[in-house]
Amino acid sequence: LKRYGKRIIFSTITPIRKGQPHNTNERIKEFNDAVAPMLKDMGVEIVDLYSLIIKDPERYLEDDLVHLTNEAKHLTAQLIADTIKS
Repeated sequence: LKRYGKRIIFSTITPIRKGQPHNTNERIKEFNDAVAPMLKDMGVEIVDLYSLIIKDPERYLEDDLVHLTNEAKHLTAQLIADTIKS
């Protein structure tokens, strides 16, 4: 896509709430920390959703421990829209 002059935006994986049995925030952060710098070096823009949601996972993640609340959906959508507009 970059070859054709297309703008590429990558968003980091969002965290989970404690107690989710299939993943950990340590693993998610490790993945984000490994992938984001490589992509940035390739000219890909990074939207850091992980850092936004980890500030208050009890507030921003549903009782299923994984999915975003409506408030978090609006916050992440705004962050992505602002990135696209810039």
